[in-house]
Amino acid sequence: MITKKLILAAAFAGAATMGFAAPAMAQAAGGIATADPTVVVANSKALAAANDQIRTTFKDALAKIEANQTERQKVLAQLDKNGDKQVDDAELAAAEQQKNPALAQLNQLESDGNKLTAPVLRAQAFAVEMILQRYSDAQKSVVAAKKISVILSPDAFVYAPEGADVTGAITTALDTLVPSVPITAPQNWNPTDETLQVLQRVQRIQQYKLAIAAAQARQAGGAAPAPAGAAPAPAAAAAKPAAKPQSR
Repeated sequence: MITKKLILAAAFAGAATMGFAAPAMAQAAGGIATADPTVVVANSKALAAANDQIRTTFKDALAKIEANQTERQKVLAQLDKNGDKQVDDAELAAAEQQKNPALAQLNQLESDGNKLTAPVLRAQAFAVEMILQRYSDAQKSVVAAKKISVILSPDAFVYAPEGADVTGAITTALDTLVPSVPITAPQNWNPTDETLQVLQRVQRIQQYKLAIAAAQARQAGGAAPAPAGAAPAPAAAAAKPAAKPQSR
């Protein structure tokens, strides 16, 4: 069920902040500051450690997920008759009318993929929720240290001086409070809506980091290493809403 919840969360999650590199912090100007909780979680040491642990714990499952996705793209390519790297409504309707066996194969691959990704997504969601539980404490410590009266979200500002952004300061405080978190949730645990939305946004940020790393590697003529602590890519991909089948 967690995969379905993440897909629903994607429809309601706000746009992820892409400026995740936090500048050095000074005194908040006039007692008014801004911070992005999603960036704090995405840049936290606890999440990086959790993702490393998830990558180790679910090594075999992640390999199977990657193989599943590769096979799915091969099947989708069979339906992509005009070669535009996606399956549009007309192509899908034609496949359904012709009772193309590729559709049944796609359904089976998606079902298998959901079963494989569910434990990985559950571990990621649990780690995020454990981090979020300490966010308020980290924020309070920064508020007290910098004598902040108001913290607003970044999109509430038309202009703010550099020192108004305390995202980095909260990240540092959070790293001190919670350097690591568990990834194994209790049997009856279910993630909150807030957790699912934050996880979706965190994955977007991490995907953006991966895209930058890949672009830099291409310019340098080498292979792109995954940024340290990045979420396992198959789990991030599984959280995307799938309105239409697409081939890559």
